[in-house]
Amino acid sequence: MPASISITRTLQWVETDASTHQHYSSGFRWAEEAEHALWRRLGFGIEIVGAIPRVAVSMEYLRRIFYGEEIVTHLRVEKVGTSSCTFAFEAYVNGEIAMRGQHTCVHAPNTSGSAPWPETVRAALLSD
Repeated sequence: MPASISITRTLQWVETDASTHQHYSSGFRWAEEAEHALWRRLGFGIEIVGAIPRVAVSMEYLRRIFYGEEIVTHLRVEKVGTSSCTFAFEAYVNGEIAMRGQHTCVHAPNTSGSAPWPETVRAALLSD
């Protein structure tokens, strides 16, 4: 089973827009926060996080989230390619799905382009 993680947080005032619900960009930060927690749990740090730029992102908004509401974000590995990885994520409030999306990153450890995942990273992403 591919790697996955869940994190819980509360919507902060700075993450809201003028309507007092989440700013559209907040969900991307929660997904990235969950992804970084997953990398740490898998035993990897800045050496990976600093070498995986995003190449595609998408988000679907299903429910507004208001200041102070608790959010549970689930993130999982959806697909691992030779040098890419797609993560899928959902954010829930009171058990109700509020947003879902995905982002794809590419392993690019230097400025000359992408490179295949090291086998230890690939194995960790594919089995949690």
